[in-house]
Amino acid sequence: MESSAGEPVVAHVLRRQPSFCVSKTPRPIRQVLPVFLEADPDRHYSPLKSLDASWIGQYRRREARQLVYVTRLHDVILSDIRQLSQLSHTNLARPVAVYSHYNQSHIAVEFIDFALTDITPLTEIEISSAMKQVLTATIYLERKNISFRFDLARVDLGGTVKMTLDYNHGPLTGLASGEHEPEVAAFLERTMSAVGPKMQDWGPRASHFLARLQAGHIPTLKVGTF
Repeated sequence: MESSAGEPVVAHVLRRQPSFCVSKTPRPIRQVLPVFLEADPDRHYSPLKSLDASWIGQYRRREARQLVYVTRLHDVILSDIRQLSQLSHTNLARPVAVYSHYNQSHIAVEFIDFALTDITPLTEIEISSAMKQVLTATIYLERKNISFRFDLARVDLGGTVKMTLDYNHGPLTGLASGEHEPEVAAFLERTMSAVGPKMQDWGPRASHFLARLQAGHIPTLKVGTF
């Protein structure tokens, strides 16, 4: 089943105590990515936590306490960032702004409530829901002819999984389909292994799905139903 935007509709069954179940239709959102010249991201966001080369910040204005994930951009073409900012999918974290100051550029992306590992243990059905949501985002990016790599896999309070792209992975556009597949498959395999049981405890269909990832292939949505 597909939405009017051509995206598969996914029933979300991820849970955090107490359990929840949400079903929703993705709605594309048009957005404009602001670019601030001669400004650092901490002009708008107060740093809360450092994460290696990135950090989590909170919007300084009291009426809008938005959290963002800020990372430095290395040798990234601004036109690529602008093109990526036009991507709109329920399972992709939304870019908020780009900052450029003293030959350094940063991008701020919406920060989603929880890492998938924060809500473990997950049942096999819940893991299937998470993987299906990631696959819908993957298919969307492939249809847009985007070369991509995932940076974070997180989930919001409604059970929607949102992937944050690695904006330093380039070139970002125009590569032949499939060149990103081994890296994306490896990321999904690590994610699935982190939130799931030991290999011998998976059901047959889940084991087949995981084996596809370990072989460097991205399963189809049909295969992703386990």
